[in-house]
Amino acid sequence: MALLYDERDEREERRKELKREAYGGAGTVYLLDVPQSMKKMDRIVRLVRGLSYPEAVAQCTLVPHKAAKYVLQALEHAHEDAVRDKKLVAERLVVDTIFVTKGLYQKGMRPMGKGNTGSNTIRKSHLRVVLEQVEELPAATARVVPPLMSAWRGPAVAARGGAPGHGSGAGSWAPQKPRFAYRSEV
Repeated sequence: MALLYDERDEREERRKELKREAYGGAGTVYLLDVPQSMKKMDRIVRLVRGLSYPEAVAQCTLVPHKAAKYVLQALEHAHEDAVRDKKLVAERLVVDTIFVTKGLYQKGMRPMGKGNTGSNTIRKSHLRVVLEQVEELPAATARVVPPLMSAWRGPAVAARGGAPGHGSGAGSWAPQKPRFAYRSEV
């Protein structure tokens, strides 16, 4: 029986080999089709990028968003890969690379009045987490993270004299405090 040469198989194997080389000495995980949109996941990803592993886990447990649950799950799997498989020191792990990409989009139906239906899009995303071992942890400095759930107040709103429903009179506009603001020690 003769084996046939398939160029596509060779390209796929080379692609897998390059991925292994890129993140060879680090704990990695790649979650596919996470049932959250990329925008919602990116808010949490920006929050934990560059933090040490215990601080990143603490941030994910404190944030009241569903996306934080998936980032926490990915962090735990990457930690397990780094400590058990790659034999890295657990106390010196830092979130080196973390990013989200668009995943599968599915069409759905939204029921509406009088028996009609509207269109609905179900968005998913892919999440990559890489934990690297550093020689010494970064010094603890205060890092103020932008609020996750605040309304954007642009210059046009301030020029008009305020936003409707805010303040007591026309022209007495004061910016509201953000709903969630997280402060992190790095």
